[in-house]
Amino acid sequence: MNDQILEKSSTKSEINLTFPEQYFIPRLPNVLLEDMEAGAIHKFAPHHTNRQVLIDTIAHDLINNFNLFDPTRK
Repeated sequence: MNDQILEKSSTKSEINLTFPEQYFIPRLPNVLLEDMEAGAIHKFAPHHTNRQVLIDTIAHDLINNFNLFDPTRK
């Protein structure tokens, strides 16, 4: 199996150079913030839109700003 991910190894110091010690999630859409403030946790259950929007927002930030989770990105 020729897997680029397995061939590369990162040390803890290399990871810390690209990812901050304290990560702040990006600005969330107002609808999500309102549901969080209202305590509507049920709207973040599996198969709900809020859950997917939250995951997509954070994943997009990690991929685009920190080059994480994308083995083809250089």
